Amino acid sequence: VADFTHLPAHSRFLVLMPQWEFLDFMCDEARRYPGFELWTDAEAIGLLQDKGRVNGVKVRRGRRAGQPQDVELHASLVVAADGRHSA
Repeated sequence: VADFTHLPAHSRFLVLMPQWEFLDFMCDEARRYPGFELWTDAEAIGLLQDKGRVNGVKVRRGRRAGQPQDVELHASLVVAADGRHSA
């Protein structure tokens, strides 16, 4: 058991949940937005850049289905959310 009373948080509550349940929760909430898509068989294979600024990601998807396809996703904000074991 840990003492969380000294956390510099606005709220005095803390929630712990398994990662798979959190990801399910996030996807369920995101599905409420019309532009949301979840690609589970996708791998980032490169960054897209313009004038030294990252403006997207090159993705390979469909590998498990035996039909890999490279797709370029352009974005005004790119976030690396590749997990704790990334290189």
